[in-house]
Amino acid sequence: MVPKGKIIADKVYSLYLKGATRGERLAALDRLQALCKRHGIPFNHYYKIQKDTRQVFIDFETYSESPLPDVGAWVYAHHPSTELICLAWSYNGESPYIWREAIDGMDHPDLEELFNRIKDGWEVHAWNAQFEYYIWNYCAVPNYGWPEVPLEQFYDSQALALSLALPLKLGECGAALGLEQQKDKSGTRLINKLSKPRKPTKYNPSKRWFFREAEDDYREMYKYCMQDVVAEHAIHAALPIDELQGYERDLWLMTVRMNDNGVPIDIDTVENLRFILQEYEKVQIEKLSKITNGEVTTPGQIARMKKWIKETSGIEFDSLNAETVQNALEDDKIPENVKELLRIRRFMSRTSTKKYNRIVDMVDEHGFVHDILRYHMATTGRWGGAGLQVHNLPNAKIDDPDLVSRIARWRSLALFMLFYSDPMYVGSAMIRPIVRAKRGYKLYVSDFSSIENRVTCWLAGDKVSLQMFKDNIDQYKWFATKLYEGVKYEDVSKHQRTHAKTCILGLGYGMGVDKFFETCVNYGFDITYNEAKRSVDLYREVFNLIVDLWYESYARAMAVVLDGRTRRYNYLEFERDKQFLYMKLPSGRRIAYYDPRIELVDTPWGEKKRGITFMGHQPYTRKWARLKLIPGRLIENAAQGMARDILAESKLRLIDAGYNVIFSVHDENVSHDPVDFGSLKEFNQIMCDTNTKTYPGLPIASEGFATNRYRK
Repeated sequence: MVPKGKIIADKVYSLYLKGATRGERLAALDRLQALCKRHGIPFNHYYKIQKDTRQVFIDFETYSESPLPDVGAWVYAHHPSTELICLAWSYNGESPYIWREAIDGMDHPDLEELFNRIKDGWEVHAWNAQFEYYIWNYCAVPNYGWPEVPLEQFYDSQALALSLALPLKLGECGAALGLEQQKDKSGTRLINKLSKPRKPTKYNPSKRWFFREAEDDYREMYKYCMQDVVAEHAIHAALPIDELQGYERDLWLMTVRMNDNGVPIDIDTVENLRFILQEYEKVQIEKLSKITNGEVTTPGQIARMKKWIKETSGIEFDSLNAETVQNALEDDKIPENVKELLRIRRFMSRTSTKKYNRIVDMVDEHGFVHDILRYHMATTGRWGGAGLQVHNLPNAKIDDPDLVSRIARWRSLALFMLFYSDPMYVGSAMIRPIVRAKRGYKLYVSDFSSIENRVTCWLAGDKVSLQMFKDNIDQYKWFATKLYEGVKYEDVSKHQRTHAKTCILGLGYGMGVDKFFETCVNYGFDITYNEAKRSVDLYREVFNLIVDLWYESYARAMAVVLDGRTRRYNYLEFERDKQFLYMKLPSGRRIAYYDPRIELVDTPWGEKKRGITFMGHQPYTRKWARLKLIPGRLIENAAQGMARDILAESKLRLIDAGYNVIFSVHDENVSHDPVDFGSLKEFNQIMCDTNTKTYPGLPIASEGFATNRYRK
């Protein structure tokens, strides 16, 4: 039975939610509390009150001839064909409103109320709010006369979910949380029809489906947009935190600003190299067709290639990957015509041309590429890449990028090949250097030295290793003297140092013998299985404190999952809150593991053992599934998370000092500054100026250079 007076109280609660100003909300709140007290209504049971909650959740649907996945959100929002289809919004999670461009135009009183509330300082929440920020300010403001909304007023529900290691996509996140209110699955069909250009026909030459032609679909899209807002708020309300913690909010804002500002590109060289590579591709395709008598016409026809090779030479290949092709080219028994086909396959397997096409699509009129960073795309908090993909650039190198640029200006394949016999390799090697400072500017590039190794030793309390870092002693050479008895530090060979380096970098997170042996073989390091076993055993003996770190930390994490009581080991703290296990880092930031359990799990040696499982993304398929959390992986997360925090803090310090940081790659910062601003020495000092109270005794170093073109 509904308590007496609750119907009136519900109406007052609605007034509270709709309150445009803080005074209106407080007045409604006072009245609501008085009503509940008078009628004996349990106030906290029925009403969720936040003292100063002024949140509006929004979602746009748009049309454009510009392909969003190819060009990125910044170019998409600026494209002259981009138009608004609708905007849905909800105040504090109440029933959503909808503005429909085709029906409402600009004469919409609810829209005016939205503008007024935003002007009054309401927080603007969205899933992937960077897109909504771009669309609002770069499309709606100039084209529809809407008021500007500063970036500082936007809040990203997706970023909040990612900070808890939940799925990236709205629908997948709602499903993972088991929410009743979820994303409408009909959206893909509607977006493909209404948000993208259609193919003109004789009877309908238009590139777009308009409202009068597809009214039912438009009305369905309006419902879809409104449901997205409902789903966004449901996720936000279900999360254990209401906003990004600590300086994470500043990092999200910084990431959007960096994406907005962009990265300077040598677009002339990009277009010239693209032309040369396209010409080279044509020549190679003609040669491929000629060699195979038309049986193979493109480098991507792998099955046809293998069939032709078998029919021509009797040789059968399981695959035509890089290693197989290289081995075949070095084999004297392989016929020359087959080798020629394999050379073409090797030349054409590089993705340089596609990369250049993508850059041309994304570049703005001033020669900048935007939207290359994604906030918190890994469990550890590290940034992800998009577009230019600076986190995954080729390792190929070229000695003189400026010379390549000058030769490419002629757009002559014949001339280019007088200097470079493999244009595809050069194209791959030039992808880094096409990030070039504008006239009167320079790039500062600086990388933290062995940061993961240093923080792992610090977390373990390995004072011997920490002192070596402080004294600039080569830890790899030092460990080599342990691996090779009788060899003095100063006599360590390159081969011996490489062996030690492989051990230190590969075994710090619990790698076993089989995996270590396989890793050495894959990297071309000559080692026997027995030598691999001895290396693993010696590493665990010498770095026994790191081994203790794996197992002691894991034991505490397991105990927290079981009883919920907070525990510490050295600088790491483990706690349980609702559906999450947290590993709290020295910075105060928490790495989250959703829905942790203690279960029997398979071990590499074939036994079953009790361990931690949690819900997360599978490393390769990216599917949401139950995963094992093993001791080494836990510490890998801790070390990478700490390295990320140190990098993030350094970015904020550099920006505060006036440096224009344009992106970071793993443990490296890159800034674009006037030639007369700052110095490399100051840049490195700021990077290493960590808080000694947060990281007492942690030796940090960085090395870098100033340059006009980006390079490793």
